[in-house]
Amino acid sequence: MGDLAILADLQTCDTRLSQLRHRLGNLPEVRELASIEEDIFDAKEKLTHLESEIGQIKKEQKRLEHEVLLLETKVAKSNDALYGGSLTSPKEAEALQDEIKSVQRRQTILEDQIIELMEMEEPIALSFASESSAVKRLEEHCEEIGGRVLGIQSEIEAEKSEVETERARLVGSVTAELIALYDKQIVRMGGNVGVARLTGTTCGACYLDLSALDLDKIRSADENEITECPECGAFLIK
Repeated sequence: MGDLAILADLQTCDTRLSQLRHRLGNLPEVRELASIEEDIFDAKEKLTHLESEIGQIKKEQKRLEHEVLLLETKVAKSNDALYGGSLTSPKEAEALQDEIKSVQRRQTILEDQIIELMEMEEPIALSFASESSAVKRLEEHCEEIGGRVLGIQSEIEAEKSEVETERARLVGSVTAELIALYDKQIVRMGGNVGVARLTGTTCGACYLDLSALDLDKIRSADENEITECPECGAFLIK
């Protein structure tokens, strides 16, 4: 194999490396993973909000229950005083009975409020449970996709390593001057394919068919003479 032919193999390596880098940076699984992570974040934000609502309801419920307990204690003490024989006048007894009724009315109001709070909490708690299950499913899916991404990335990196090893071997098999010429050609081509093989009548860089005159000129050139595709300017290897 002539040195110019080696440059075609070097170009093949560089093209493949470019493809692998592009694939690595544009995996649809990575975009899917990012979307799932965003969904998890939003769901956890909603969970935090629901948890806060439940916490506020429970706090208010606890306050009311404590107040009910104090009222129950007060009623119990009043009943003890009312029926314990310590009262000396009917008016005192009547006043104490009125106070007990007032406290019991207040107790009833508070107990109704507690029931309302419990009814308010129920649908929120159901939403919290549903959202918690959704987060769990999303996290499981995220883990699955994450594992798939790592597997694909590992495969790409392994292939990259193989191609880079082959590229290094090719670079070491030709002169530094020829490599410099190759690098200059790649820059001239704007990073596009700079060296390609002539396959039949077709340029391997631009995939256009060459004229009979151009083909004859390229085919009659010396093996180590640099010939270019008249259409795209790529070095053509016979």
